[in-house]
Amino acid sequence: MAVLLVLVRPIVGIMSTPAEAVEGTVRYLTIRFIGIPFITAYNIISSIFRGMGDSKSPMYFIAVACAANIGLEYLFIGLLGLDAAGAALGTTSAQELYRWL
Repeated sequence: MAVLLVLVRPIVGIMSTPAEAVEGTVRYLTIRFIGIPFITAYNIISSIFRGMGDSKSPMYFIAVACAANIGLEYLFIGLLGLDAAGAALGTTSAQELYRWL
């Protein structure tokens, strides 16, 4: 995560991002990179449940997280006008919610 945060601008440059989208892309990637521990926890918890033979709980949790993701993105992008950062916040927040379910 730390390495990606340090390299976010070079990564955006390698992606040949159009000049008008650079700042939004940097904000999006920065938020998503900060969310890497949440994404990792999200996957570990699902794997533990599946390893214990419970495939239904992860499916229910993911359904709730997906619904939360949609709602949060409407909030962050639509109501608060946060553009790309709102998309990143919605997705990262929904994955953190999954960890707490």
